[in-house]
Amino acid sequence: MKVFLSFLFFSISSFVLFGQKKVIDHTVYNDWRKAEAQIISKDGNYISYEINPHRGDGFLYVYNSSTSKMDSFPRGKEAKFGTNNDFLVFKITPGFDTLRNCELNKVDKKKWPKDTLGIYVFAKDSLIKIPLLKSFSVFEDNDWLSYVVDENEFKTTSTTSEKETKKKKSTSKKKKKIKKEEEKPAYKSDGKLLTVLNPTTEKIYQFKDITDHSVSVKGNYLALVEHKKEKVDSFQLILVDLADGKPTPISPKFSSIKQLSFNYADNYLAFLSSSDTAKVKNYQLNLVELSSNTLRQLTDSSSTFLPKEDAVSENRKPSFSEDGRFLFYGVAERLEAEKKDSLLESEKAKVDIWHYQDKRLQSQQLVELKRDLKKTDLYVFTLANSSHLKLSNDTLRVNPSEKIVGNYLFASSDEQYVMANQWEVPNLEDHYRVSLLDGSVELIKKAVGFNGDLSPSGNYYSYFDAKAAQFYLMDLSAKTTTCVTCETKKVNWQEDVNGMPMLASPFGSRGYTPEEKDLIIQSQYDVWAYSIADKKMRCLTNREGEEGKIRLELNLWSNDSIYIDYENLYIKGFNESTKGALVYTLVNHGDHTDLVKNYDTNHKMLYLSRSKNTKTTLFRMSSVSEYPEIRITQDFFQTEKTLTHTNPLQDSLNWATVELVNWKSYEGIPLQGLLYKPENFDATKSYPLIVYFYELNSDDLHYYYGPKPTASIVYATEYASAGYCVFIPDIRYKHVGHPAKSAYDCIMSGTDHVLKLYKNIDSTRMGLQGQSWGGYQTAQLITMTTRYKAAMAGAPVSNMFSAYGGIRWGSGVNRQFQYERTQSRIGKTIWEAPELYTENSPIFHLPKVQTPLLIMSNDEDGAVPWYQGIELFTGMKRLGKPCWMLNYNGDDHNLMQNANRFDLSIRMRQFFDYYLQGKPAPKWLTEGIPAIEKGKTTN
Repeated sequence: MKVFLSFLFFSISSFVLFGQKKVIDHTVYNDWRKAEAQIISKDGNYISYEINPHRGDGFLYVYNSSTSKMDSFPRGKEAKFGTNNDFLVFKITPGFDTLRNCELNKVDKKKWPKDTLGIYVFAKDSLIKIPLLKSFSVFEDNDWLSYVVDENEFKTTSTTSEKETKKKKSTSKKKKKIKKEEEKPAYKSDGKLLTVLNPTTEKIYQFKDITDHSVSVKGNYLALVEHKKEKVDSFQLILVDLADGKPTPISPKFSSIKQLSFNYADNYLAFLSSSDTAKVKNYQLNLVELSSNTLRQLTDSSSTFLPKEDAVSENRKPSFSEDGRFLFYGVAERLEAEKKDSLLESEKAKVDIWHYQDKRLQSQQLVELKRDLKKTDLYVFTLANSSHLKLSNDTLRVNPSEKIVGNYLFASSDEQYVMANQWEVPNLEDHYRVSLLDGSVELIKKAVGFNGDLSPSGNYYSYFDAKAAQFYLMDLSAKTTTCVTCETKKVNWQEDVNGMPMLASPFGSRGYTPEEKDLIIQSQYDVWAYSIADKKMRCLTNREGEEGKIRLELNLWSNDSIYIDYENLYIKGFNESTKGALVYTLVNHGDHTDLVKNYDTNHKMLYLSRSKNTKTTLFRMSSVSEYPEIRITQDFFQTEKTLTHTNPLQDSLNWATVELVNWKSYEGIPLQGLLYKPENFDATKSYPLIVYFYELNSDDLHYYYGPKPTASIVYATEYASAGYCVFIPDIRYKHVGHPAKSAYDCIMSGTDHVLKLYKNIDSTRMGLQGQSWGGYQTAQLITMTTRYKAAMAGAPVSNMFSAYGGIRWGSGVNRQFQYERTQSRIGKTIWEAPELYTENSPIFHLPKVQTPLLIMSNDEDGAVPWYQGIELFTGMKRLGKPCWMLNYNGDDHNLMQNANRFDLSIRMRQFFDYYLQGKPAPKWLTEGIPAIEKGKTTN
């Protein structure tokens, strides 16, 4: 096998120095670390987070905000705090190298090392370790945790800490010889050993043969499914009172039990059971009254409220409403055992039949097949009168809400619009109100495109009319409709669609205040409240956002309530001038509100979360050179502390600077863009320029591009580090049907402006790069100008005619909507305006191309069919134009596989370095790699 080291350590050495600093390239990726998975305890006293390298093992950290003590745990993952903040539970992985060696040596996966459970008890400062972990759960409203291990025998378990365990090792070794051969059980079981532990009280209960379990909301009960197999499978429901750990069999033995669900008050348990001994099983719904351990079978084969052909479905878990009035469950067509097949597989035709009257394309049906097979009708059982009602059907979708306060649920149906929704945007649907008392269905409004919402009580319905650009509120009891925004002048309620030929969506209605006094609505810059009783609109943010050109957005600290409480919200701001972030609180005075600024920073705010019971707040923010470290404030930004220093390696790397660039297009449109330069930029030195674009990016002035292998695009920090200037212009689409001209106008005028700003940027060494829609724009732009010396197009559309009739294989839907209504911005069908499809398709203009082109088009691309890349490549090849295509086998629109991301990062740098920096060309660029050499050489 030939292995070319020049591929792994290609001519761009990572140790080229700018001054004393190194260049960022692929050799940096694996060691670059991420701070992630940050969580905060309910009382705000503890913060947990992980720091992990791109490749290898990281650490889990826990920080005590009261004492500033920090603890760390190697290879810790997926941490969760106990409800009362007394412990942290997490899994400990075997380690990257350990698992890699298992895979390298082709060890059977059943023999791979297992995860270990870690339980860190704060009061004792001790770590408990449980080996052979399969799964664990921490229950939200009580102190119990449960874990399942990969064995089914009782073990001596205690809350002995790791330190104490080490002392006892020698004595435990001596006892091993005394062990007698245990008797084999008289049955087999698919279950495993379950342990339920309360680290606070140190209560521990163990149960074997368990296949499923659930702890009640308040932590009083544990429900178990015990499996034993003698001649046949036997499952039994066991109920455990967690006060004493005593197990009580509740049900007879069934052939299957699943989907355990407690109600919120800890007095009922619902579950599904089947007595069918065949492989195909139909289920019944059961209800246990916990105070008396009484079991009621709510459905059976003779239930008259169910159609004869239907049964309770295992694909919807029963759920109780929070107020305890209702139990929701699913019903589907009764399953029948498949008849024995007398045909061989080779004797069966395998065919999909596409019918012109199908409401969904066959390709979409196949993508959604698993979902369709699990589809259920929603039923409700009312506990007060033991009645059953059907709420939904094949065409009416009803979403049960556990937090309902009224007697209605919201329902929708797109049945009349499914066909047209393949090419129309927005997708239309009809909205209904369904009664939980009698199952009646009331049509509220037909053909709704945006923001149709039923209030929690079911008394009000709000929607947005995109044509009128106004919000409306319907009082369903009084049967009146009011325009809530019509009297508020000169306020924009709609999103910027940037020239897409579609109706613009609203910024949104956010919900109702308690007792449904106000409806909260978001505008472009401010937050508004419509008083339902007074029928008046007031601006909660006093139009300060509009005045300062700061986009103010309402956010909730927690989503526990169905209503918007002023004590539970904050306002996040975005300054359009500085691209910085602001944080505000609202002070409610009843008749008016004050907007109080708490924080103002020239950074991008990436994360903001407050502990449930205190004002302790975690936040993360970034700039081009500042990694988004995890920070804590306990006085809402009066003081703050940074908990992490994730990448000290950055100090040794040549980084980037960024500036906001303003100019006007050739048509006079005001535009903005981002220009990245090396941090050691020298005005006397000549630099190449790479132009990257994808619609609008200037708001990301403070975004941090950390070194990592790319899924599809150039990373500005990396390329600036390597001696490039990188320009990212905004593209404003002003002419429907002519997206290529709009892109040309913005990109070319922006390039001209940058060249005027910096005379030492070399106009003869410029490149283009884009992915997806940006990949299309790249392929199209090189047919319109010869100014760029090299271009890379990822997942480009090259032929709008063939793409128009193509399929997005990830969803199975047809691509027509993209051209008629959304991103491709043609606005007409191919039959109405074929000339526009020709004008905007690179394939028809390839003879004009003089720019070498690198294409990435992958054969499992779920968004852009990869034959679009093939058409572009074969056209360039036919015309003798320099062109290469990378097809990463089995990979998606944006690369998902790490090895492929590394490969693209290296090849794309080699490509641009050759054409724009005069570096030596790798062999694959000059000679290619024949199929016969695939896998033998990578250079």
